[in-house]
Amino acid sequence: MRKFLYILGASALIAILASSIGLGVLLYNGHALDAESKAFVDGAVPAIAASWSKQQFLDRAAPELRERIKPKELNALFDHYAQLGPLVEYEGATGEAAMSYMGGGAKRRDIERPARIK
Repeated sequence: MRKFLYILGASALIAILASSIGLGVLLYNGHALDAESKAFVDGAVPAIAASWSKQQFLDRAAPELRERIKPKELNALFDHYAQLGPLVEYEGATGEAAMSYMGGGAKRRDIERPARIK
């Protein structure tokens, strides 16, 4: 019985340590993602909206988006937004980024960065 309790206690300690290390890694990476996403939005929004530049958008777009977006759709989108006129004032991005780990080592990133512009 004593040996069983020793093994159970050691297993619980290992599980607690592994969870603590995992949480620490998640918090560290989450903070870095948060700062990186804010810097990205703060750079991308003024560059794109200043003249509603399709090229600025494509330069910053993920490869998956560039592969899937049709030129006709992109032209229609930017023609629509160009009617708003150029960016007058950018007040910065707010919000946060979140990261979660799923089984099998998969990562999920949810980023919500609303930005106020005039």
